[in-house]
This record gives sequence, C-alpha cells and structure tokens, in this order.
Amino acid sequence: MTMKMKESPMPVVVVLAIVLVMALGSAIWNRFVKSATVTETLPQICRSVRSNQVQAKSTYIGKRLTTTGEVLSVKEHVIWYTPRYSKTSYVVALSVDQITVHASTYSKESIKKLSVGKTISVSGEITTAFYRANGCVISIENAIFSNP
Repeated sequence: MTMKMKESPMPVVVVLAIVLVMALGSAIWNRFVKSATVTETLPQICRSVRSNQVQAKSTYIGKRLTTTGEVLSVKEHVIWYTPRYSKTSYVVALSVDQITVHASTYSKESIKKLSVGKTISVSGEITTAFYRANGCVISIENAIFSNP
C-alpha cells in the first residue's frame, strides 16, 4: 500500500519570502544607503573627481546633495524617445564657489519663479560629476528648489 503525500505549499511560500526580502533590501538600499546625503563640500567632491573620476563616481553617484548658489541659466530640455513621444525636463545651472551645478527637474512649476542672478538652494540626487575646460561640473536630478 502506497500513501500519497500532499504537495506542500512550502516552496511557494519560500519563494515569496525570498522575493519580499530582496524587494525590501533593494528599497532599504535605495532609501538609506544609495540616497544618503553627501557630507563633503563641493570643492572636496571636485578634488576627488579630479584625482580619480571612477572612484569619485562610485562614491557620490546616487547620493543626495544640498547646496546654495547663483542661477546662471534656466533651460528647457526635450528628450525624444520616438517621433511621437517626448519628455521635457528643466535644467537650472547654478554657480557655487566657481563650481557649476546642473539641477534638473520635470516640474515646470518649480522653476517658474527662478531667474538668472537669483540666489537659491537646491537639493537632488547626484547623477554625474566631471571636469571640463572651465572647471568642475556636478549634475543632480529630481531637484527641489527653495529660497536660501
């Protein structure tokens, strides 16, 4: 006489638990580790970029930066995905201690009151940092603008 064993739902539960742990781990990483706030000054970040751009990017990309500077320009940037679909972002260039910060946002409302020469504070996630002929540039996205 053979006994039939019922299939256990255990493998499904284990798989769901693993997926949940991975999702939570990713969310925790993105919220608390990746999006940690930069404590170094902009000149320190730029020295790090100049010394070793690869190491600096792995250190700063994805971290939150808050700074105050003078508006150099406010521009619209259209990203074309297909001939029928595009997305518009708005890029504000700031001068902070002779360093250029490019702050981008998709919110047209948030840039309406900005103008060249005005001093503002900005906070966002660092997306790149590099040197070019006229100095260091740090780009941030999901920018939030406010009065200093």
